[in-house]
Amino acid sequence: MSRLIAWTRDHRWRCLAAIAVLAALAFPIGSTVLQYRSNAELDRLLKRARFGGGIATHAWDERVDRGLIVLADTRYGPLPVIGRWMREIWLMAGELRAVQSNGAGCDARQILPLLDSAESLNAIEFSQAGEIGAELRFVANCNDLDRLWLYRMDIQPKAVRLIASMQSIEDLELQASTGIDDEAVEQLARLPRLRRLNLAWTELTDAGLEHLRQHRDLEWLWLRSTRITDASVPALIEMAPRRFSVQQTGLSAEGVARLTAALPNSRIDSDYGPPQ
Repeated sequence: MSRLIAWTRDHRWRCLAAIAVLAALAFPIGSTVLQYRSNAELDRLLKRARFGGGIATHAWDERVDRGLIVLADTRYGPLPVIGRWMREIWLMAGELRAVQSNGAGCDARQILPLLDSAESLNAIEFSQAGEIGAELRFVANCNDLDRLWLYRMDIQPKAVRLIASMQSIEDLELQASTGIDDEAVEQLARLPRLRRLNLAWTELTDAGLEHLRQHRDLEWLWLRSTRITDASVPALIEMAPRRFSVQQTGLSAEGVARLTAALPNSRIDSDYGPPQ
């Protein structure tokens, strides 16, 4: 023991340097371990999805094979999972960019807490994944999150408020989800960068669409099977989306004719003839 003390005294600067190096490594190593555990748990949850699920790079990346369970964007580029050893490498080094989950086998409330540290996340797609509410707070501060798709979900008021606070959202799809009514749309209309909005099969009425009237940057707007009528024609003309759908709504042939005449550069999907 005395020899060890003497050696430490003689080499104190080396010891201090070694301690500094270990301290510097402790944080990234600890963060990597925590991220590995989170990603491993996310991988396990997604594989339980009834219709499959996965983590991907970008949907438009032609190199992505959607049949694979897990893909990731790393600092070295897209890394497909081929065999267990490569999956282990990804779980240590991967940076989540997009998460998709389909089916009741995965509960969104279980998945969202695992995305708390996914700072590079830019897309979330849930379909039939149950109820979603305050759990959205785990991704509310993702500054790169520009695509949020929630199909056939039970969207709680707290979730609506959180979505409305996500300033980076450009592509929002809420098709056939419960909890999306005029009051909810009033809050969602505050999103400043909205370019694509899918409200098909929701409880939207003319009053709710009026809240979107000033969104003249909307490029795509899906309103199929909502409760809008000819009273929404002036708002749609003012918004002038590049493409929008009004099938199975209360719009009459006359209303669609007015839209077609006023918006010659828009593609309109309606119940009256082919898309214009």
